[in-house]
Amino acid sequence: MDLWQKLYYKYQKDYVRKRLLAIKYLYEGKNRTEVSAIIGCNYKKLLIEKQVIDRQDALKLNERDAQRRKRVLERYHGNALKTGLDFYHAAMIFQHGDDPGDYLLAHDLAIAALTFKDKGAEEAKWLIAATQDRFLMHLGRPQRFGTQQITTKPNANNFRCASIYNLDNSPASVTDEHRQILNVPTLKQAQEKLEEWNKKCKD
Repeated sequence: MDLWQKLYYKYQKDYVRKRLLAIKYLYEGKNRTEVSAIIGCNYKKLLIEKQVIDRQDALKLNERDAQRRKRVLERYHGNALKTGLDFYHAAMIFQHGDDPGDYLLAHDLAIAALTFKDKGAEEAKWLIAATQDRFLMHLGRPQRFGTQQITTKPNANNFRCASIYNLDNSPASVTDEHRQILNVPTLKQAQEKLEEWNKKCKD
């Protein structure tokens, strides 16, 4: 679930991370009681509330993210990335960047991670697809693998309905077999998960 991963790594405050984890567990099918027990926090406190990050916090977080990308870029140009995990983690940081150039570099880093024989190679598979999709989405073009979603405004319970962002349906579009090679769900699997999620958002 790419959206929660992006926000989880972006926001450092503990209660925000707990909220994002709670949303992830609900998305995976756990009920509210189970989620509250896992997170160790009251469900209503986590999910039925107003916006928890104000504009000032968001600006600080964006600045922190920019500094993190700067440090990673310095390591990259200094040839300090030595393992598949190094390249994978660098790719993940740029996947959460601000512009298409960040996503393109993230894509290239994820491809590099795949050439290693460590855990980073396996982790990088999905990220190769996601970085390409995000790059295309921010150019206003259809995505190919279906990893990127768009959401509606939150309902009364602070849930958002989601749908798969515009997909490439040309003769050269990606097959489900290709998706599975990169650890991406088939379109049917992705749609079924969204349908389950959207049931909660409509409650």
